[in-house]
Amino acid sequence: MPITCPRACAGNQYVRYKIAPGKNPASAAPSKSRAIQKDRSLFANTIAAATRPRTRTELAQALGAFARDATGPQRTLTLTRYALLVEAAQYPALRPQLALGGARVNLYFENWLLRVGSTNPDRDLRIVANFLTGRILHDLAVPDPAFDPTSDLVELLEALVAATPAPH
Repeated sequence: MPITCPRACAGNQYVRYKIAPGKNPASAAPSKSRAIQKDRSLFANTIAAATRPRTRTELAQALGAFARDATGPQRTLTLTRYALLVEAAQYPALRPQLALGGARVNLYFENWLLRVGSTNPDRDLRIVANFLTGRILHDLAVPDPAFDPTSDLVELLEALVAATPAPH
């Protein structure tokens, strides 16, 4: 039985790819590339373009809005991103393109953390990004109409950044 991955928004087109058992999903590369490009474009044109936090609360609000968008209007694209991440665990050929996108996001994220006072952005990035990823994943699996991680993000950023020791 083939694996059917979520539809990925590619412009105004929807793409569905099927992978036969034992086949490398890299065979669906055009669909995956379009999904990755759409994801990068959405990030660059929304949160990355609009986020210039001056405070931990402003950063939490921007990340909360991103999470609500990722589990709401951009749900299909987010499901595709998560499906590709799972596939990359089994098929190393998918990793370079995903790593490039992740590195771009991390650069923005580290800059935002520095802007709000982090003295250890590498550590804070790992903690906040993994927290946010987990919250988004859980809401994708079990949707909650009231999903909004903003207040939890405010508390997390306040605790991390206020307690962040400078790296040695």
